[in-house]
Amino acid sequence: MANWRQKVVDWDHKNVDWGGDEQILKSSKDAQSNIKNLSLYGEGGCILDLGSNIGEFAKSASSCFDKVVCYEAHPISYEVSVARLANLKNVFINNKAVWKNSDDVLFASTPENSTGVTVRDKKFYPGRKDGYYKTVKSVCFNSIMKEHSPRVIKIDIEGCEYEILNSAEFNDCLEYVSVEFHQPFVSQGRLDSFNMCIKNFKDYGFSIINDVNLKPRKLLYFIILFQRQKWGAFLMTKNQINAEVQKI
Repeated sequence: MANWRQKVVDWDHKNVDWGGDEQILKSSKDAQSNIKNLSLYGEGGCILDLGSNIGEFAKSASSCFDKVVCYEAHPISYEVSVARLANLKNVFINNKAVWKNSDDVLFASTPENSTGVTVRDKKFYPGRKDGYYKTVKSVCFNSIMKEHSPRVIKIDIEGCEYEILNSAEFNDCLEYVSVEFHQPFVSQGRLDSFNMCIKNFKDYGFSIINDVNLKPRKLLYFIILFQRQKWGAFLMTKNQINAEVQKI
């Protein structure tokens, strides 16, 4: 581990082949686990791609949805995705980090040999070379829910899911959410936050539809697919449930 850490510290971010064939191929492979789920969602409406990286998932989603709205924190990933998807008129890409608040200044790390990034409100490793961290403005998750009214959301934001999903407010037309949870069992605090996220989904009428083991264990990440439960021909949301309760 020490050698790996020193390698990252010594890495010269200016020489990264970010948009090269090797990184495009790696990103394509990483995106496949989410791309294969597109067939579950049906067609039409808006999908939010949170943590859109260099646009591989968005490229596939553009053929299934009327509108694909992407949020990518790292400016280099954002620039590469804009260039790669320039001909797709229904894809809209934003260089902002999805967070619990809007307009916070956050730090996006530039990883070695990868296009995935972590975003934090402070420098997690302050000893990194100049340029390792890029500053980025945040956008509040609840505000983009209201702005775009998505039918589907894909979330892969490298740990920031715990900052937003434990108190997220989901729009009434949302049907599916795919979340890549990162190290949910690494500590008791992280486990508590993970359980709060799951509870919030359940409160909004979502259930887990993929075969996933929620038992605490050593794990780097896994994807959970949520689908809003249906009663008859309608989708009952948390807001609708509360409204019905008040009538009683």
